[in-house]
Amino acid sequence: MRYETKPSLDLATTAPERHEAALIEAFDRLNPGDSILVDSPHPPLSLLHALQKARKGQFEWAPVDHPPCWRVEICRRAAPEHGWQVHDTLAWEHARLDEEQRATLAAIAAGDMPEARRHFLLFERRLNRHIHFEEELLFPAFETRMGTADGPTRAMRAEHREIRMMLERAARSLYGPAETAEEACRALHAVLEEHDFREEAAFYDVLDRLLEPEESAQLVERIHGFA
Repeated sequence: MRYETKPSLDLATTAPERHEAALIEAFDRLNPGDSILVDSPHPPLSLLHALQKARKGQFEWAPVDHPPCWRVEICRRAAPEHGWQVHDTLAWEHARLDEEQRATLAAIAAGDMPEARRHFLLFERRLNRHIHFEEELLFPAFETRMGTADGPTRAMRAEHREIRMMLERAARSLYGPAETAEEACRALHAVLEEHDFREEAAFYDVLDRLLEPEESAQLVERIHGFA
């Protein structure tokens, strides 16, 4: 995935009092499915909250880079007919993570290890955020409804521990031989594919059925606001 080809908005060139309006105007020019890269001189959560208030349920976002410039990707989504649900947001997250894994592997295959490390660093940041909001927001919501923590969330927490260890191993491997890095990254990719499939097929849909539509929408809003 080449971020250089996406439209961008550099808020450093805009007066601070215009940041929210400039973001909303740029977002409104997007077609459903399109993304924009937003560069902010300050942490962007207040801007994302403003966008959520103005265009509730119409976008997904993910971090791209950290200081000295905060960069996020914002994707315009068409509001689903069934209402905004957890599955929609988390499946989008999984797809973005998969893109970065594939970009990492492509860079390794091309012999461009600096580019592989760049993509992997972004993947690592996004995956850690993803795991954190699952464990801090989704799992407790599920466990409260089910009245127990001794179920699928227990198994997924164990899988998360394994994934974190593999993530660290893959990160270290990118500073060694390309063959070792490719092996470690492919092993992680295979484990994540299985994990993501189980989450989408057996957890997110169940959670959406357990929650009232407004509760699902509120949970998605909390995910969007997760730093």
